[in-house]
Amino acid sequence: MRAALHCCEYDEQKLIFETEVSREETLELVVPDVCADIATVLDARGQLLFASKKAVGSAVAVSASVDVKVVCADGEGRTECISGVIPFDLSIPAEGVTENDAAVVRCRLAAVEARTLNPRRLLLRAELCLAVEVYSPETRRLCDAPVQDADPSLHVLQKTCACAPVRAVRDKSFTVSDEYTLSEELGMNLKLLSTGTELCVDDVKGVGSKLIVKARAETNAVFLNVDGGALFSTRFTTAFTQIIEAEATGESFADTVHLQLRDAEFTCLPGREGAFAVSAQLYLTAQAVRRENCVRTYVADAYSNDCALRLSTERMRAEICPEQRELRFDMQEKLPQKTPLSALSYLAVSTVAAEAEGGTVTVRVRLSGTGTDADGQSTPVSMELYGKQELAADAGAHVRVVSAAAEAPAILGAVGEGSVMLSVVVSCSVTESVEFTAVTALAQDEEAEAPAAGPSLVVLCAQHEYDLWTLAKKYGSTGEAIIAANGGESGFSLARRPLLIPRAR
Repeated sequence: MRAALHCCEYDEQKLIFETEVSREETLELVVPDVCADIATVLDARGQLLFASKKAVGSAVAVSASVDVKVVCADGEGRTECISGVIPFDLSIPAEGVTENDAAVVRCRLAAVEARTLNPRRLLLRAELCLAVEVYSPETRRLCDAPVQDADPSLHVLQKTCACAPVRAVRDKSFTVSDEYTLSEELGMNLKLLSTGTELCVDDVKGVGSKLIVKARAETNAVFLNVDGGALFSTRFTTAFTQIIEAEATGESFADTVHLQLRDAEFTCLPGREGAFAVSAQLYLTAQAVRRENCVRTYVADAYSNDCALRLSTERMRAEICPEQRELRFDMQEKLPQKTPLSALSYLAVSTVAAEAEGGTVTVRVRLSGTGTDADGQSTPVSMELYGKQELAADAGAHVRVVSAAAEAPAILGAVGEGSVMLSVVVSCSVTESVEFTAVTALAQDEEAEAPAAGPSLVVLCAQHEYDLWTLAKKYGSTGEAIIAANGGESGFSLARRPLLIPRAR
C-alpha cells in the first residue's frame, strides 16, 4: 500500500533570507574654485538614488548614491549651493542565496549632514537603512486525498490551511514627467538649489495577471530668489498610474508594491506663459510582491483497519495573508531657540525614519531650514521630532514597516516662541504564520504485527476528551459507523454515554 495518496504541486516563491542593515558613508568635498570661502553651512539636504540590486552567490549586491546639496553663506552673506555625491556599494552576506533568486530591497535615507573642515573643504555624511528580502522558486507538494483506486480499508483525515504564498516577484522601470508652475509672488528670477522626492503608493489593484498601481511623487524644492536673496521652499505633487505585469493569475491576491527613485532631472523654465515653471523627469523602479490568498487541503493522518501503516510526515509552515495597517503620528515640538530668530525663511522635512520592533513602531523626523537672526544674518535651523505607538498584533506576528510619508510641517505661533506641528503616516504589514504536520507518504508496515482481533462492539462509558477521528482509529472503526450506531447525524454527540463503537468489517 505505497503511493496511495494523491499529491498536488504548487509553484511558489519561498522567502529564504531577510535582514535589515544600516550603512554610513562620508565624503570630503572640495569647494569649487568659482565659489567663495564658506562661512556658514545653512542647510544640507540629500536625495537617495537607487541604482541596482541583485542576488549573487551567497550575497545581495546593492548600489545606490546620495546626491547632497549644501546651502552655504560666504563671509558677505551671499548664498551658494554646493553639490556632492556619496556612493554606496554594499555586499550583504546572505547564505544560500544564488543568482536565480529574486531580491527585494527597500532603501531609505536615514540621515544627511554637512559641516565645514575649513573654508575650502566640506565633510558630508549620509546614512542609509535597507530592508532586504530574497525569494527563491520552490515547488511545494501536499498530499490531499487518497488516489481513486486506493484500498477501501484506508481512512485519511483531511484538514485545510488558509495561507498566502508568494506567487511572483517582479521589477519594472519607468519614467514619470510633469511640469510645475510657481506663483508670481515668489519671483521670476529664481534659482533651484535642492530637491527631495518622496514616493508614496496609494493603491494597488490586481486585474488578472496585471497590477494597477496608483502612486504619487511628493517633491520638496528649495529656491533662492536671486533678486532679493531670499530662500524659500515649496512642495510639488505628481500623481501617476503604472501597470505591472505580474505573470500570476488566480482569484484572490494581496499585492505589495514598493517604489524607488533611480534618478531625477529638474529643469527651470523662467518666463513660461508669464510665470516661472519647473519641468521634472523622474526615473523610477517598482518592486512588486504578489501573494495569493488560498485554502489548501492536506492529509493530516491516516490508518487502515486491515494492516498497520507507516506514515512519513513533514512539519510545514505557511504565512497567512499580511494585514496592511496605517498609523498616524501627530507630532508637535517648539522651534529651537539656540539662536533667537526674527524670521524663518523655510523649514522642511529632511529625512523620515520609521522602524518596528515587536509591536512598537517608532518614527524620527528631521527638519532643516534657514532663518534670520536679530542681526539680520542667515542662520541654520534644525530639529528632530519623535513619536512612538503600539500596534496591536498577536504574539509571533511579524510587523514590517512598508513606508513612511510626512506631510508638510506647519508653523504655529510667532517664530520667536512658536512650535512646529507635523503628521506622518506609517504603513505597516502584519504577517502571521501557522505550522502544521502533513502526511507526505504512507506504506504498509511489514514488520508490525497484524492487528489483534477485537470485539465487534465497544461500549465506551468513561468520559474522555476524544474526537471522532481518534475514536475510530483507536478502536478500528470509522466515523460514519460510530455516528450511525449512536442515533445518526441528527442525534449524535461525542459526549453521549454509553457510546457505541462498532468495529469496521
